[in-house]
Amino acid sequence: MNYRVSSLLLAGLSSILGVSIVGAADAQEQNSKVSIGYTFATVDDADLGLITARYNYSFTDYFAVEGDIGFGISDGELDIGDEFDGAFVPVASEASADFAGGLFAVGQYPFDVKGSNVFLRIGYQFSSIDSEADDFDVNVDVDADGFAAGLGLNYFFTDRHGVRFDYTYYNAEVDFEDFDVSGSDATPMIIMGGEEEVDVDQFTVAYVFQF
Repeated sequence: MNYRVSSLLLAGLSSILGVSIVGAADAQEQNSKVSIGYTFATVDDADLGLITARYNYSFTDYFAVEGDIGFGISDGELDIGDEFDGAFVPVASEASADFAGGLFAVGQYPFDVKGSNVFLRIGYQFSSIDSEADDFDVNVDVDADGFAAGLGLNYFFTDRHGVRFDYTYYNAEVDFEDFDVSGSDATPMIIMGGEEEVDVDQFTVAYVFQF
């Protein structure tokens, strides 16, 4: 009985070792990349900062898919307001990105044996922005989504470790879903519900690991 169990264990270990050897032989085929870095985003007249994480899977040397998600870590000044008696009433506010995410198809071109490449990507992005007025008791939470496209570079110092630089343009359709107004001075600053397109420029620098 013990001999049979030992034989089964040895067979199992041999199988695992065989898979490991095959995996080592195919080590050059590293199809996955994960990265984490800082994204600087300009939204209208506000500059926002996010921590962004990404996962990229390459089906071939020239085609991949990737997803990313980010969380806001720095605020920016944003003017909100609406028409009141024929005049636009601006309200200075602090804006922050609660979160942002996206899904992309990626065309890429490798230029060294370590896996460095240049790439173009196109896809869909979504985000949520919170804005709080400086001088009024006014808070605005808006959701947005839309087309996004960009380009960038992965450069690897070793077979696994590298850096990523990229730019992404995001045509955000902003949905004024939730607008709360309070305070005696805030009465005219009512933003009506609706949608508006906003151009967003995003620049990211990140550490990337491939496996």
